[in-house]
Amino acid sequence: MPLGARRIADYEAMCHAAPWVRRHVGLGVATAYVIGFELDSRWWVLFLERVLEQDTHNGAEVWKIECYDDTGSSWVNNFYYWPTADRWQLVRVLDELKSE
Repeated sequence: MPLGARRIADYEAMCHAAPWVRRHVGLGVATAYVIGFELDSRWWVLFLERVLEQDTHNGAEVWKIECYDDTGSSWVNNFYYWPTADRWQLVRVLDELKSE
């Protein structure tokens, strides 16, 4: 996502031009946390789900994040999240550092 993208509020999602955003972002979603971002006419929807594993790397939580955008592109990755520092790190990067 570009740096200028801003988070879509729940009330904005209900009347968003993109049906994908209207259906998935906001209150009443039965899956994991779902948030949306937009910049001009572009948008991104992220599904965040806590992976049920033990915390690792000094208190980090493991989260799976799926992202979908207005072009039809998508990706899925696991991330470490440190709640006390409000910091995210791609799991793959940390695993590669451990093996060096």
